[in-house]
Amino acid sequence: MRILQAGRFAATLIVLTSCGSILASTPTATDDFIVRAKEVAERREGSEEGWAGLQEVFTYETVTPQELKLSYGHGACDSTFGARVYETAQVVVVDVDVREDYVQVCTAIMLTDQIGVRLDEPLGTRVVLDSRSGLPASRGTDRDPSE
Repeated sequence: MRILQAGRFAATLIVLTSCGSILASTPTATDDFIVRAKEVAERREGSEEGWAGLQEVFTYETVTPQELKLSYGHGACDSTFGARVYETAQVVVVDVDVREDYVQVCTAIMLTDQIGVRLDEPLGTRVVLDSRSGLPASRGTDRDPSE
């Protein structure tokens, strides 16, 4: 099993807003993702059930056998810090590190974006699971209609 983290900042990110205030955000510990990814992978490998919850990663496309483009949802006032992958022989658990910007006023809408991740091994027949909900992500527009 291997974990890959893309786009992770090594230091604290300082953001200056137009109001002159400073917001600091420290990246989430990789260990928290590993624990959650293992739970999702073990639950999936043990049964057909997933966890019901808000799904973050909806679809994926295979760019190459070892590269995926993930489509994910986030709030209008969120920042994306990168994507993470946890792989087993049966599943690939994906997560996008999205965090609230802590602004005073924000619209309550969901936006969608895309981010790329690289796998240690080709995807093959493995199932891609969203780490937040435990649900499978749907294969996107790259799908061969004959499958």
